[in-house]
Amino acid sequence: MAVRLVFSTALLAGGAAWVWGGLASAPAAAAGAAPVVASVSPASGPIGGGTQVTITGSGFTGATAVTFGSAGPGTSLHVNSDTSVTVTSPARSSKFLGNTVDVTVTTPNGTSSTSTQDEFTYTYNTTSSPAETISLTSPSPASDYVPLGTNVTVTASDPSYTGAEAYGISALDVSNPASPVVLAHTGSATSVSSSPIAKSSFTVARYVGELDACTGTPPCPTGPVGLVSQGAVSSPVTVIWEGAPTITAVAPATGPTAGGTSVTITGANFAGASSVMFGSTAAANFVVTSPTSIVATSPPGTSTVDITVTTPIGTSATVPADRFTPVNGYDMVGSDGGVFVFPPPNAPGQGFFGSLPGLGIHVNDIVGIVATPSNKGYWLVSAAGAVYAFGDATYSGRVSSPPSPIVAIAGNPSGTGYWLVAANGKVYGFGGAASFGDLPSLGVNVADIVGMVPTSDGKGYLLVGADGGLFAFGDAVFLGSLPGLGVHVSDVVGAVPTT
Repeated sequence: MAVRLVFSTALLAGGAAWVWGGLASAPAAAAGAAPVVASVSPASGPIGGGTQVTITGSGFTGATAVTFGSAGPGTSLHVNSDTSVTVTSPARSSKFLGNTVDVTVTTPNGTSSTSTQDEFTYTYNTTSSPAETISLTSPSPASDYVPLGTNVTVTASDPSYTGAEAYGISALDVSNPASPVVLAHTGSATSVSSSPIAKSSFTVARYVGELDACTGTPPCPTGPVGLVSQGAVSSPVTVIWEGAPTITAVAPATGPTAGGTSVTITGANFAGASSVMFGSTAAANFVVTSPTSIVATSPPGTSTVDITVTTPIGTSATVPADRFTPVNGYDMVGSDGGVFVFPPPNAPGQGFFGSLPGLGIHVNDIVGIVATPSNKGYWLVSAAGAVYAFGDATYSGRVSSPPSPIVAIAGNPSGTGYWLVAANGKVYGFGGAASFGDLPSLGVNVADIVGMVPTSDGKGYLLVGADGGLFAFGDAVFLGSLPGLGVHVSDVVGAVPTT
């Protein structure tokens, strides 16, 4: 009996394959490429671990481990895609601070090769509670300013350590957290002191003490050694070397006697400034914007003073360049309600608090302005009796359709109210400004009143006429007038009190 064998081909997923007796055999799959690390972000983290790191590259599918050099594998590995994985860095105990490791990714196809793109640096920090308390007995206090050239010795100690592991003590400079510098080390001892350190220019340095691990029988080796744990590192002390403060300029060098001027003080060695004085009076407030600049607010004053700056190193010597002169200022108002302040303010809220044109209000009958006692506001008044309050001035009312035009406004000493005065001598009191009488109530008929002068206690006032006549009300005292002297004029426009 004859047997016939039949052969045919079929296109399979892996390419062409022979079918024998209806059974197919596909070729073995080609081996995949090993993973490649292109970047690590962030590229540094604390020695205690816990940093979430994203690694980018290729060939990450099926990743089983991400290793941080000799620190060991990371935790919480998550494969985001074939080009990205995230992982939490492990702690780097018993290794040098600042040591850089290669981060490698392992998949079924192999482990990535190391390169400069995969590096991760362990840095110093003190976020964990210390396992042991490493004391820095000097420098002291924890933040200390010392004059340039002054010697400082860093001393670290831990007499309480009772662990089974042999240890030593180190004093380190961690000004650059990624690359601490061992200043001094001793093996199997409870304290260590560095050689005296002095700086000749402005320098900020941070120091810590460290509990060191070593193997074998003490004494431990000298030089940089590994940490027992991150928690065994003490909190840092900061030492700042600087010279005494000096002032080279103040701007502006003048301001209102009421204070409130923002003054920029330029000089050197302002770090740690504890006070700024205008003569014997402290600045209202100040901000150290840099070691060479301070912005201070002037206090009230009446005479030229030297500005001085005090730091932990000392107080600046007085020089002509540090002088500040308070000056009396004044405000003007136009009939349109425009306000002009002299000297011009150099910061918001200094003298100028707004105007009618600035509010989009268009008038042409403003007749007066008066400042509040604090000089942080003012009132404007119109001939029609309208009152406008700016700054800390409080609006307490107006006169509607006065029978005689309003000619002036005056504020009471407490700033709680104001008086409006009409040309016929009518007085309108608002807020805390009480009325003590007026000319119409006395049956005096005039039409030429031009102003009012309140008394210092606010319990009286004088009305002033264009002919120089004066009318006293309340506790105001009449001391004479131009008509009483036989002087006949009609162009007096105002009066001011004298002391």
